[in-house]
Amino acid sequence: MLIPTIVVAILTLVLAWVVYQRGEGEHLVAIKEGSLQVVKIFPILAFAIIMAELMKVLLPQEIIMSWLGPASGFKGLWIGTAIGVIMPPGGVVVLYGIVGGMLKAGAGMGVMVALITSYNLMALHRLPFEISFLGWKFTLLRFAAVLCLAPLAGLLAGIIKRIAEKA
Repeated sequence: MLIPTIVVAILTLVLAWVVYQRGEGEHLVAIKEGSLQVVKIFPILAFAIIMAELMKVLLPQEIIMSWLGPASGFKGLWIGTAIGVIMPPGGVVVLYGIVGGMLKAGAGMGVMVALITSYNLMALHRLPFEISFLGWKFTLLRFAAVLCLAPLAGLLAGIIKRIAEKA
């Protein structure tokens, strides 16, 4: 995590310097607002990380390996897709915390790609909003159109991973 932290810190400092050069004092407002966001997000992030670690302990590795492991095949891709669809809202912090915990517990990378893809394309908690703004026909059509994308993304990720490992 050191390299990403350094990169983000450097980018933040560069942006702060650019805003400061404008001379309007906006950099202080931006830093204050950003700091308030950190205070709001930190508890969620902390609990999501702890939850991910607890999942490693609670979910038996045998179950993870057989249902979601690298050798689970199409069954795992569809289970990962289904989990992503029904996963409750919580944003990327919760999503990636859960996926990180499952990866550490032995879940396959392709299966987790399917889970993340389905969460982003088909999460049930977003459907009421989509239906209310775009109508049920549009929502049903879109949902049907993207239904196979998550398992396909997981399958492709697994293939790419295997190719990369051989190279």
